[in-house]
Parts: sequence; C-alpha cells; structure tokens
Amino acid sequence: MYSIFKTYLTRPIATIATALFLYFLLAVFLASLVAEPDDKVLSSEEALWGDVLTVVVILISLTFAPLLTGIAKK
Repeated sequence: MYSIFKTYLTRPIATIATALFLYFLLAVFLASLVAEPDDKVLSSEEALWGDVLTVVVILISLTFAPLLTGIAKK
C-alpha cells in the first residue's frame, strides 16, 4: 500500500491523471444527484445502489490508478 502512495509522490503524471479521472467521476456522481429523469423515477433503493456503486468505483480507481495508468513501479 505504501508503494502506491509513493508512486503518487514520485510520479506527478500519475497524480494528475488520477485527479482528472476522479474529478470526472465526481462530476458524473453530482450530475446523477440533480438529474431529473424524463421517463422513469427511480425508487430510493435503486438510487442508493447507484450512489453506492459510484463510490465503490471512485475508491477502486483511487487505489489502482497507478497500475491503470501503466506507470507504477513493479
């Protein structure tokens, strides 16, 4: 786990790529909160699962971003 954070400190491109990706996911998450669907109104349980899934994707991308960008140390 330490090597992942060390990658963020020593490789600024990984940090920038991760930040941009997370900002994109945050924008999608916030847009989903304020969006008004035209055809279908989601139940509160469906909306909750969508929010939980978004948070899980953000956490996974934050953890594995150096590996996904292909510049992590092996």
